[in-house]
Amino acid sequence: MDEKTEVFKLVKSNFLGRMSHEMRTPLNAIIGMTTLARSAADEEKRKYCLSKIEEASNHLLGMIDNMLDLSKLEQGRFEIYNDEVELKHLLQMTESTVKFTLKEKHISYTYEIDPGLPYIIISDEFQLSHIILNLLNNAIKFTPAQGVISTKITKHIKENSGKKFLNINVSHSGPGLSPEQQKDLLGIFEQADESTEKLHSGTGVGLAIVKGIIEFMGGIISIESVPKQGASYNVELPYHIQGNEEAEENTSTEEPIEKEDEKIFKGLNLLIVEDVELNREIVISILEDTGIQIECAENGLKALEMYTKAPANYDLILMDIHMPVMDGYEATKRIRALEKELMEKGEVKIRLPIIAMTANVFRSDIEKCHEVGMDSHLGKPIDFEQVLAELQKYLL
Repeated sequence: MDEKTEVFKLVKSNFLGRMSHEMRTPLNAIIGMTTLARSAADEEKRKYCLSKIEEASNHLLGMIDNMLDLSKLEQGRFEIYNDEVELKHLLQMTESTVKFTLKEKHISYTYEIDPGLPYIIISDEFQLSHIILNLLNNAIKFTPAQGVISTKITKHIKENSGKKFLNINVSHSGPGLSPEQQKDLLGIFEQADESTEKLHSGTGVGLAIVKGIIEFMGGIISIESVPKQGASYNVELPYHIQGNEEAEENTSTEEPIEKEDEKIFKGLNLLIVEDVELNREIVISILEDTGIQIECAENGLKALEMYTKAPANYDLILMDIHMPVMDGYEATKRIRALEKELMEKGEVKIRLPIIAMTANVFRSDIEKCHEVGMDSHLGKPIDFEQVLAELQKYLL
C-alpha cells in the first residue's frame, strides 16, 4: 500500500470519527427539542422547539446527501446528465430550501440572473441545484446575523474554445478567509481551521464534494476573500442551448406559490398513493389550505383499482415507490396501459399527471420513474414549496 493510500485512510478514519459526532449532534437536538415541545405549555416555546427540530433535520439531511455523493465520487460512479433547466425556477427553489434559516438568522438574500442568458439552458439540473445549495449553506454558516448573501449567474464565452460558460457567484458578508484557509476549505475532509470547526460545526466535506462535482462537469471553482471582509465563491460551468433558445432571455415573471395562496386548487382531485400513514398525513396537512380534494391508497394495487373504477375522478396522482402488494413502478405502468386503452376508446381525453413522491433520489431512480410513465419526481423529505410548484405546473 503506497503512502498516498495510507494518508487517505488516516484522514478518512479521522473524518468518520468526526462524522459520528456530527450526526449525533443534530439527532440529539431533534430528540431533545421533541421532548421539550411535547411538555411545553407556552405556544412560543413550542414554535421555538419546532424551528430547532427543522434546522437540525435539514442539517442532518445535508450530511447524508454529502456522504452519498462522497461515496459515488470515491468509487468513480458519478454521472452527469443533460436536462432542460429554467434558471429562474432553479434559484427560486434553492431559495425556498434555505428560506427558514435565512429568516432565523436575519440574513438578507438576493439573486440575479444575467438577462442575456437563455430562459432555458441544457445542463444537469440536479447537480446545479446541489452546487448552489452547498455554496448557500456554507455562506449562511459563516454569515453573522444581519449579514448579506447574494447569488449572481452571468455568462461568458471562452475565446480559445468558443464554449459557453455559466459564472455562478455566491458572496457573503461573513468574517472572510486567509489564503491558506481558502486552500484548505476545498480540500477533502478539511475545514478552515480548528476554531472554525468549534464555532460553526460540520464535517468539512461539503465544499470538497462541490469541487469534485464541478470538475466532473468540466468546470472550476475558486474563492476570493479578505479576512473580516466576507468571501466570494466563483464557479465556472459549461452549458449548452437548444435550437434558437439563445434569444429567449430570462424575462419570466413567474413567482413561486406562497402558503397564503389559499384554495388555488379548489375543484381538483388528488390521489395520494403511500403505504405509510404518517407520510399521508403530512401531505394532507401541507395541502389542507389549497382547496384540493384528496383521496388515499395504501399501495399500488389499491390505486390501480381506484383508477380503474373511476378514471375521470382524478386530476393528479402522487405516487410512492416502495410499497407492499404492488410498488409505484408497476402501478404506474398498469395505469398508463389502461389509460392508453381508454384514450383510444375516447373515454379519457387528458393524460393524467403522475408524480413520484419517494426517498429514492438518485439520478437512476428519477430516470426509472420517467421510464415507467411518471411525469416528475419529488424527493423525501417533502418540501412545501416544491409540492406546490409541481401541482401548479400540472394543474393550473
